[in-house]
Amino acid sequence: MTERPVGWGLHSTGRSLFIIRRRLAVGANNAYLALGYACNEKCRCCPLIHKNDREKFIPLDRLLKEADQIVSYGVRDVTLSGGEPTIHQDLFQLITYFHTKGINVHILSNGERFSDKSYANEFLELQKNGVLTVTTTFHSWNAAEHEYQNGSQGSFLRSLQGLQYLDRNGVQISVKHCITANNYRQLPQYIQFVIGAFSSQAEIQLWGIDLNGLERKFAQANFVDFQLVKPYIEEAIDVFESSGRAKDQILSINNLPLCMCDCYYWKYFTSPKADSYVDHKKGGEIMEANSGPLSIHCQKCPFYNSCMGAYFSDFEIFGNNIVSVPKEEAEINHFQRSFKFYTEQAIEKMVFSPYLNHELRRNGYTITNYLSGETIQIRLKTKEILHLQKMLFYGVSLDELILCLNEFGLNGVTVVDEWMRKGVIE
Repeated sequence: MTERPVGWGLHSTGRSLFIIRRRLAVGANNAYLALGYACNEKCRCCPLIHKNDREKFIPLDRLLKEADQIVSYGVRDVTLSGGEPTIHQDLFQLITYFHTKGINVHILSNGERFSDKSYANEFLELQKNGVLTVTTTFHSWNAAEHEYQNGSQGSFLRSLQGLQYLDRNGVQISVKHCITANNYRQLPQYIQFVIGAFSSQAEIQLWGIDLNGLERKFAQANFVDFQLVKPYIEEAIDVFESSGRAKDQILSINNLPLCMCDCYYWKYFTSPKADSYVDHKKGGEIMEANSGPLSIHCQKCPFYNSCMGAYFSDFEIFGNNIVSVPKEEAEINHFQRSFKFYTEQAIEKMVFSPYLNHELRRNGYTITNYLSGETIQIRLKTKEILHLQKMLFYGVSLDELILCLNEFGLNGVTVVDEWMRKGVIE
């Protein structure tokens, strides 16, 4: 795994102080290979759009040499990108090469070429020989806004039709969305669009925006404060869960900090223990991280080890204060257990056992009885957990506790029965 930055923080100059430890790619799972920088779109946020010094199409013989290097490092997965990889004439041959080596292939593509059925059908044949996935970014659920961002008229429909065709024919697709100042208010509508347009097998990915390589003025116009995003991303997840898709479909939030959402939504944030990528051009070293909990506030956060933080470029441009310690969530972990002296009045009240450890994790509020080893986990909103802690600290009647849990959307009778059996309440 890539080691986390050490000795880091931000000076007032805005220059980051972090050291990425590099090591050989022992046990690295993934590799990344760009096929060239030619593209059939002109995305406004692409740092390469104004650069003409990049090779448009890397010849196949050189790509195969790089592929040999990648294979030699024992990776299981390779991501092919560009530019736009589907306009490289040798893409299929390269995919076939990796499949013969038992390596899974993942394509980062705008998806336009898959609207050509003959091209898409050739692509579909390749998945018979190995794992083959496609990830495509939609800048908006609205065609005009999507095409404003990528500068390609008619691209929305081409990408949509192409991805839908792959989806219907069994290709694992991921629909990616980068959250910017231009689209964050439309997150609920975007999720509704994806649910309506694709099957539950399609993964939904929400991402922060990497500002690396962009002009500062443009970066400032596109970055949006995480706290402004909060109500919209939470509503978007509510839309996803109310659709009934959550049991069968993957939705992930990537390179965004936990502090931008109530803890109820943290289960959708990716873990910092992500797969590592080998840099085949640098002797097989692990690729340097470009995101993490870099702020000085992150150092004080009890959820540091569970958080992906944000892109380093976000901290570089906008400083430490784009994130903060989530105080109410931190308070949950500071719950103080208490030994009660039973009186005739108090014995009728339910309280937390004094032999408990309370911990808020990405996947829920976890309570462990350290004498019995029994553990329970519930997923509630922050204020609901704090209210529950307060009730069970001072004592609450059985009926009141059941009613409270019911109001939280849980089966109060079932929950109370489990908690009593596991020594969580007494």
